[in-house]
Amino acid sequence: PSRPDELKVHDCPSNESFKMNFTISLNGAMQSHMNSMAQMMQSQGGFGQAPGQRLFRYLDGQGSVREGLLSFQEFSPLCQQIGVAYEQAQQWWWQTDTDRSGTLSEQEFLQFCARPDVSQHIYKLEAHLCPPPGVRLFKFLDGKGGCREGVITWQEFSQLCPMIGWPLQQAQSMWWQSDLDRSGTLNQQEFLRFANRPDVAPFVQRLEDQACSTGARLFDHVDRSRMGQVSWQDFSGLIQQIGWPFDAAQRTWWEVDQDRSGTLSRQEFMQFANRPDVRPQLERLAHQMGV
Repeated sequence: PSRPDELKVHDCPSNESFKMNFTISLNGAMQSHMNSMAQMMQSQGGFGQAPGQRLFRYLDGQGSVREGLLSFQEFSPLCQQIGVAYEQAQQWWWQTDTDRSGTLSEQEFLQFCARPDVSQHIYKLEAHLCPPPGVRLFKFLDGKGGCREGVITWQEFSQLCPMIGWPLQQAQSMWWQSDLDRSGTLNQQEFLRFANRPDVAPFVQRLEDQACSTGARLFDHVDRSRMGQVSWQDFSGLIQQIGWPFDAAQRTWWEVDQDRSGTLSRQEFMQFANRPDVRPQLERLAHQMGV
């Protein structure tokens, strides 16, 4: 499989008739729509975020350096998941990249996500790909024992605190504040209330990026021996499940196994899993596998 080429500014349609057809104002009514959508999310438990904020963070260099910008290479797979053709993705890019920088700032991306013909798709993608802080971590912790009970125990909760850097006494205080019904466990609603506290959410997001991303979940699933590495046999089986031919699996293995060790470390596997041409396919596979 070939990786989609970066779309440069001069690659976008540039004739005058095209420009006139897409001289769309992204303020005024659009800004009013974005504000109303943000209010709706807040009223429905969306933690006050406008559509696209979590998705921007998800797309902006997940697993690598966050630059605060999106390239067309990151934008076009998003359009494919919405179900639009490549030509339509190019048109949307032209409308959205208002400063013709060849990248999208967060403000430009949020204006795109607030469009009435786009926002409904963004809500669905955010719910699936990048739910609010704590959703993925709750699922991760609740399933560690092999059986999902829908609650988190103190033992599971206390293990988070050293990772965040809290002493035991502070962890106990947090637990007391979160366990509102004094059941001795945290249900999902209690845990999400804790995870979305302003003083907690940044730590939870970092933990989720490290432990709960699709690549991390698939790595743990494939690394059955818990040796911290993935063999060629396991990798090729995974590649075949997403529909790539054998020669593509071999070529990709050569690209990913950078130290020529004959196995993939977690870092090497995560770099592969976060490639813009790979991540959407692994998301679908993980969903099908229930990982």
